[in-house]
Amino acid sequence: MVTLRADAVVRVVLMLVLVLAGAGVSVAPPPAYAVASDSFEGDDTQATARDVSAILGLAGDTGWYGEPMGAQSRTFHFIDEAGVASDEDWVRFSVSVTDIDSGYSYVFEAIPASAAVSPVIEVYGPDSATPAPPGSLPPGASDPAVTGIDPNAIQPETGSIAYNERWSDGASASVSFLPRRAGAYFVRIRPYYQHAAGDDPGFRGGVGAYTLRTKTGQLSRLAGVDRIATAIAVSRERFPVRGPGSRACVVATGFAFPDALAGSTLAGAIRGPLLLTFTDRLPAGVAAEIRRLGVNTVYVLGGTAAVSSQVRTAIAGLGVRVVPVGGRNRTETARLIALESAKHAPVAKVAFVVNANNFPDALVASPMAAHNVAPILLTGATALDPQTEAALKDPRLGVTDVVIVGGTAVVSQSVQNHIASVLGGATRVRRIPGSSRYQTARNFAVWATKTQSVPVRVGTPANPSALESLDFARIGIASGENFPDALAGGVLCGLARSPILLTHANRVSPWLCADFDLATPPTVVRGRDYWFASDLAILRGYVLGGRVALWNEVFLPLDLWSGPGPTDS
Repeated sequence: MVTLRADAVVRVVLMLVLVLAGAGVSVAPPPAYAVASDSFEGDDTQATARDVSAILGLAGDTGWYGEPMGAQSRTFHFIDEAGVASDEDWVRFSVSVTDIDSGYSYVFEAIPASAAVSPVIEVYGPDSATPAPPGSLPPGASDPAVTGIDPNAIQPETGSIAYNERWSDGASASVSFLPRRAGAYFVRIRPYYQHAAGDDPGFRGGVGAYTLRTKTGQLSRLAGVDRIATAIAVSRERFPVRGPGSRACVVATGFAFPDALAGSTLAGAIRGPLLLTFTDRLPAGVAAEIRRLGVNTVYVLGGTAAVSSQVRTAIAGLGVRVVPVGGRNRTETARLIALESAKHAPVAKVAFVVNANNFPDALVASPMAAHNVAPILLTGATALDPQTEAALKDPRLGVTDVVIVGGTAVVSQSVQNHIASVLGGATRVRRIPGSSRYQTARNFAVWATKTQSVPVRVGTPANPSALESLDFARIGIASGENFPDALAGGVLCGLARSPILLTHANRVSPWLCADFDLATPPTVVRGRDYWFASDLAILRGYVLGGRVALWNEVFLPLDLWSGPGPTDS
């Protein structure tokens, strides 16, 4: 494992993360090779790059830590038919010695407006050689049919994490890095180029629009005016492109947690978002989001007491198929969600069992459930619910192991023993407890990311490689005090292989980051928290909810503390 935060020297070491989604897939060129140019044209060479220092907070007082990402609507407006040239967009910014000493980290993201556009981002620093034309680039190291990143651009540190997943569906690109030295930096955004060793070589990124987003710091806030609008914002972040990213979505009530959190499994199976609704009426924003997504099927969770027949009729009126998935109570609905999930994707052999009456443990399990299509099953504290026992015995699910989330106060030892008897042995059950919901979230995330070892797979003592692990360096942050803004966040994080950590609404939980623990002596020491449980840095993440759910007193310091710079102090 490469140490990124060990000392003062490392805080100025570059960390570059490239997400080149779909790079190994040959995409047919669009029927039109030219579209209208954007308002930023004239920036198609390094010499004419547009200055974005102000957006990054390097000039004036805009774009500082904790601020929203700056956004520019741009277009790749031509690709020639010979495949030897294309439109490129260049931006630049200057980094001072003070910026270096402060450990500022930066994010650049290119989010396409259609599936035809596949952006690539390359960064060039003060020591970089002349940029190479895409057509002259060598093949990638892992796949000779895939064009590699320009070797003259800044490359990832040896052994650093290179994400193959991404926060958003669509062929997006994201670069997160810390400058090595003061000077001028240039960023090239171009269409993906298929190497000559692949099928039909040439530019395969297409022409069309994309959004260039820039930010100082690694965290972004996802929020709306209420819980329903926040879920829509989460959907738009993960699925910015209408079309093949998702052909179905899940809808649940926004005013109770069990159906929505158990629905993370189904959302993971269909690779679609989870939206929230009122019980008695469909919000106009949700109807608009269903249309924008272009889905043909909507899975409605819970009985009519949770989502009324009027809402189901309104959804059907959008021209989509409505599939109800609900039982007589929350535990039966969770079982039926697991069975519906099994119709769409292989279901993991490990199920998560959580208390049916408390949201935190189900919330922290939801990313693993979505990513692995693993059932979330509900039970009472002192007796195994019959619906959950039936699910564990159902051959259609084939559950062989269980992970209980929470201590014996929320799921008793007798329930654990009952589960073990159903599955055939105590080694088939793992419990991940904590002294509080915040420590449980930390402990679950450390287990789920397989921290301090190569993150590949995790599981139970009897089946230690049953589940794919999550990435340590990308996180979701949610309130441990209330559930509404975080309901859709488990799906977002799961599809991006990210854990969710819990914190207090008005202060950072020491189980998330011990350096904000003001107790004397501190209640949590560094390394026992999540932030410093690994030598890797937190490079990208989301704060889920508005300023009522999570105050800026949480968002601002964590945004400043993210990245390999400030966290070294």
